[in-house]
Amino acid sequence: MSDPTAPPDPAADGARGAEDADPAGSDGEGGPAAPPGRWREPADRALRVAGVLVTVALAVLTGVLELVLVPLRIGGVPAFLCVVLAVVVNYRLPRFADLATGARWPALVGFGAWLLLMLAGAGRTSEGDVLVHGGVGIMVNIGGSLAFGVAMYRLMVSSDTRAGRPAPAAPDPA
Repeated sequence: MSDPTAPPDPAADGARGAEDADPAGSDGEGGPAAPPGRWREPADRALRVAGVLVTVALAVLTGVLELVLVPLRIGGVPAFLCVVLAVVVNYRLPRFADLATGARWPALVGFGAWLLLMLAGAGRTSEGDVLVHGGVGIMVNIGGSLAFGVAMYRLMVSSDTRAGRPAPAAPDPA
């Protein structure tokens, strides 16, 4: 009697030779396994597309809210609520996109939409209005961009180790 918890031994299976063995595995129903990273079903694809759209919508909506909050002052002192919002949302955006779609690239699309919105807000209108002005506007742009960059780096490193690839080695201090 063999151990049911042990992995199957292909050499012990007389009905199947080494040339018939499926090194990539199968889907458990006799069919070939779907390549990793490929979307298998239309419903799965639709959910992933919806995840991309929600990621972009989240980035745009928070960007608009940040632009509205840039001139906010409490008692004549600038309230840095828009900076906090930009840092928190842009730090969480890559992780949300990864969970919603199973991929990292949608976070770049969302960040690109946010960045284009911020750059458009920094330009002057024909009337001379500027939405992103002063130190608070600069802190929103820099803080949001840095938070996104740090979060994306952390996501890439954690995804590499989760997939079995080693994390990048730290540089030698010598």
